[in-house]
Amino acid sequence: MLAGSLMLVACSEEGYPLELGDDEYELDRMVLQLQDVPLAMDDLGTQVFANEEWAFAFDSDDTQLTEAQLDAKKRVVNVLVVFAWQNPIEHLAEPRLISAQSTLYEDEEAAVDSLDSFCGLPIDPARAPDFEEFPVDDIGDGSLGLFMYQQDPDFGQVVDTVVCFRTGRVVHAVSQTGLAGSEDVALGVRLAGRMLERVEAVFAGAG
Repeated sequence: MLAGSLMLVACSEEGYPLELGDDEYELDRMVLQLQDVPLAMDDLGTQVFANEEWAFAFDSDDTQLTEAQLDAKKRVVNVLVVFAWQNPIEHLAEPRLISAQSTLYEDEEAAVDSLDSFCGLPIDPARAPDFEEFPVDDIGDGSLGLFMYQQDPDFGQVVDTVVCFRTGRVVHAVSQTGLAGSEDVALGVRLAGRMLERVEAVFAGAG
């Protein structure tokens, strides 16, 4: 190849790289930071989960089977950050938790499939909560909004408000968990937009 000639790099529809090495996807820099959250919450920390560790996050009777299912879905690893109130009982009308995660898949097809299967969240399809989709504007290579409903024996209905989007091989999810009535779609979309800015800054420095 002649010096100075251009190399073709595989990219997604929106131009996000697809052929970086797995360790070149800096997922820890893609997730939200405390300063991105417009609520006076605390940062509970950031964790990395390979499939073996992530299987334990599912309500599953057989974590080895769950791990094998994650492997079959070509899931590689994710990074999760969680924010919460110091005194949640004082904020019952607001989200009690906000979390953000970025999940890497082996290829783009697997990432697309994940977006259509609860965005890589630790939900067993066989025990999935009641849910409904809500519309969100296009974010990255594709996006999705979800309300997921569960019952808390002490507080009644709990709602997860989730905004997901994909950038190539990576699927991102921003979740708010709170009592019914605390749903804030606008906040979820704003946080997803801020997360996209972080993702694109990471990709801009890749290579």
